[in-house]
Amino acid sequence: MNTFEAALSDVGRNFDALGRPWALVGALAVAARAEARATLDVDVAVAVEDQGQASEVVASLRGMGYRWHSDFGSLMTSFLVPEGPEAGLRLDVLFSLTGIEAEVAKRAERIEVIPGLELPVASLGDLIALKVLGAGEPGREHDWRDLRALVARSSQEDLIIAHAAIALIGTRGHASANELEARLATVLEGRESI
Repeated sequence: MNTFEAALSDVGRNFDALGRPWALVGALAVAARAEARATLDVDVAVAVEDQGQASEVVASLRGMGYRWHSDFGSLMTSFLVPEGPEAGLRLDVLFSLTGIEAEVAKRAERIEVIPGLELPVASLGDLIALKVLGAGEPGREHDWRDLRALVARSSQEDLIIAHAAIALIGTRGHASANELEARLATVLEGRESI
């Protein structure tokens, strides 16, 4: 196990110790579900009911040695992993950045992320919805690549989850569901050629 894999294993153990549903999202989740790509951080969605619970998670992680990097209130907090060979690796903890973190965390399933390490990973359908949301930001070409890779591996059931997650993002006011559906439709139209 290399130093990154050891750090990821520690992250998994520490999040399991929190006793809350959580899931890998972002590049590591895409790598586990579709295709590998380089990343400089670990993205985790955590199920919390309110700002108080988010603060408890932050305090617990700080108590475990994670160093504060940046804070976006109840949306997300970024940490640097504890001292060690991978010190400086960023950990982004999402609480309500997209509006569906709790559902994503609760629907996650444990799968092998690297040989010998199983962690909860967001469902393929939830990842599609998250990538559709991310693809709307400027300079996020990697989200479009990830989205195409995820859609290429998706089943009808995955797409049903994606559409439901997109509707929920819209209902909770994090983005226009119509705009997100239009982005997804663009990728689905090209699905045959992927």
